Amino acid sequence: MKATLCASSLVALLIGCTPMTVRHDYDPDIDFSAFRTFDWMPQPETDESAKSMLSGPFQEKRIKKSVVEQMSSKGYERTATNPDLLVAYHINFKKKADVDVYRYGYGYWGPRPVEIRHYKEGMLLLDFVDPKTRQLV
Repeated sequence: MKATLCASSLVALLIGCTPMTVRHDYDPDIDFSAFRTFDWMPQPETDESAKSMLSGPFQEKRIKKSVVEQMSSKGYERTATNPDLLVAYHINFKKKADVDVYRYGYGYWGPRPVEIRHYKEGMLLLDFVDPKTRQLV
């Protein structure tokens, strides 16, 4: 019994520590070594659900700071005059549900209830645009 409880606790702990999924898509024909500088594009209008999850300019500041830090660590310099790349970000949230159904055996008080946990899954999308061609790179 103790071994089962310990094993299931360990599995639950490991599942809770799963890393976020990161994907990228880019044009392999683009020579990224030609880009040295970047700046922000004007931010498009955000939908209401994303606005409520962002909770104001503090989150926007954190996102922009993180992007600038990562771009700087890759050798890009932020400049407002004639940048080689324009960067924009988009945020989207989706409502999801996780359902647990315990159907093994009945206890003294009958079957266990179905557990439903509602949560929001977020996505941060970064667009890198060539300002000369106005095309995504």
